[in-house]
Amino acid sequence: MTEQLVIVTFYDFAEKFWNDEHRPLDPLFDLEDDIVELLNGKDIGELDGHEINVDGSDGFLFFYGPDADALYQVIEPLLRASKVTQGGHATLRYGTYNMPNVHEKYIEIKPHLH
Repeated sequence: MTEQLVIVTFYDFAEKFWNDEHRPLDPLFDLEDDIVELLNGKDIGELDGHEINVDGSDGFLFFYGPDADALYQVIEPLLRASKVTQGGHATLRYGTYNMPNVHEKYIEIKPHLH
């Protein structure tokens, strides 16, 4: 079976978390730790890593698994609850990153309503 990909795009990271003296990545690392713990022991997929622009403006989280829909369904509550990813979006790619002509689905990550 072909691996599928979930790419989570987040925006305004530096604006949300950085100031003139501190440029912490802790909120991103905390989210990643929570996701890894959630996925641990499940055969649903894995976090492959992140990328963040040098200026801290925007970034990405990369996930691989056998079923992009099932993987996103499991991680969505954490993404919606995190200030890192709220207001971003997920791209579910029904094939790997470099496969041409692969179907994709776009999902906005809206915050939990309290």
